[in-house]
Amino acid sequence: MDYKIINNDEKVILEFIGDMILNELMMKKNRIIDEVERSNKNLVIDFSHVEYLDSTGIGLLMNLTGIQKKKGKTFDMINMSDRLKKIMELSSITDIL
Repeated sequence: MDYKIINNDEKVILEFIGDMILNELMMKKNRIIDEVERSNKNLVIDFSHVEYLDSTGIGLLMNLTGIQKKKGKTFDMINMSDRLKKIMELSSITDIL
């Protein structure tokens, strides 16, 4: 898994590339959180290139949501596959995010 951060005037787009699973996120999770914490913009997560996420990926999303709420900024998710939507629904994460 890799990621790109795209900054524009009003928002930061965080684009994940690859599955958001434990082995893939372990080394990058803290770096991602640090970069989001430093920004004072709304956050958009782009799932165009993600097919699967596990509890580690869900935990990261919850962390990012909390960071944005503390800053009074928004958190949006775009380009989710039907499979990802189903995983989110089954884990009840959609109610929290």
